[in-house]
Amino acid sequence: MTTARKFIKATGLAISVIIIASAFLGCSNKEEKTIDLKNIQLSEEQKSEVSNDIDSGLKEKSFSGTAYAGLNSQDIFLNSYGFSDNGKKEKIKNNKSYQLGSVTKIFTGLSIMKLESEGKLKASDTLDKYFSGYNYLKKITIKNLLDMTSGFGSYLKDISNDKELYNKINKKVKKNPNSIKVNKDITKYVLKKGTEYETGEYHYSNSGYFLLGKIISRFSDNGFSGYINDNFIKPLKLKNTGFLYNSADIWGYNEKTGKWRKPASIPFLNDTSVMYSSMGMTSSAEDLNKVIDAVLNNKIAKKTNCINKITSGKTKFNYGFYIDRNILYAEGATTLHTAYVFVDTEILEKSVALSNHTNINSFEETAKVSYNAIKSKINGILIENT
Repeated sequence: MTTARKFIKATGLAISVIIIASAFLGCSNKEEKTIDLKNIQLSEEQKSEVSNDIDSGLKEKSFSGTAYAGLNSQDIFLNSYGFSDNGKKEKIKNNKSYQLGSVTKIFTGLSIMKLESEGKLKASDTLDKYFSGYNYLKKITIKNLLDMTSGFGSYLKDISNDKELYNKINKKVKKNPNSIKVNKDITKYVLKKGTEYETGEYHYSNSGYFLLGKIISRFSDNGFSGYINDNFIKPLKLKNTGFLYNSADIWGYNEKTGKWRKPASIPFLNDTSVMYSSMGMTSSAEDLNKVIDAVLNNKIAKKTNCINKITSGKTKFNYGFYIDRNILYAEGATTLHTAYVFVDTEILEKSVALSNHTNINSFEETAKVSYNAIKSKINGILIENT
């Protein structure tokens, strides 16, 4: 069970919101009351109460990083805690960028959605249209890559476990960081290795989202990063979003070893050409909120209901998001940072937690602080109005 799934079940609050709302909407008095769950607005006093609850909860969890919480159009909370260097001289600021790890897959999945809406590709396209040399590609579609049913495994795990291959790639990365050649070498490796599982079965796959990046790169003169820059960073005005090669200077603290690391401490795992469209991006809490807003307001792809598109899959993963009923979430971890994003599509609640701590035993307990605080307040509002 994923940490996010434990988190959702642990709160129990989402269910109570639905139950209370249903009872409320179903009541019939002389003056019938109604409430739109997708347009709940908190007063300044209520926002302050929630903000204080979140602040207290994060401090209690000794959170280090940046947290954001919002409710539809309202920004409820944004604050940072801890330090961005091992000397503890620089406090983390709200605009700091963190390595996203697998949260990068949101950008990759949404890019495919946008290209679909423009008629530039189809989810039903088989991979032999984009890659050559292997017959098995005729049986795998872009859709299989999106929902993790391609059969591909994780190239990062494979390369890390192959000492000779790892040393070879790591040497190239050190000599020429973020090189196109390294990226091509990994592409060749993924395609040559082929699938590990039956196509059609769900298996989490970094290799699949790496290949999606190669497909996206065909529609930009400047590759995958160029596509993201032109279609997300510029139009959404993401001031603190980029890639590992222009990553922020925020250090990472490993809670298990008690050691700090600089951003460039492990070249192989901190190189854009290696982590690429699977785990190679950086962003801030504010910027991720802008992306979530674009999803909720259908500003990603023309004439496309983003939520319906994401939740229309047959597995628990689609277009970069995990799906659990009305909850969309993404989680990622690198050698330096940990990232979580939660979206409640029923009441349009958004929660982001970015930390410069890794190997955190109970990070889900910290990440759910904002989520719980807002849910609790909404429950109170619904009860008061019944």
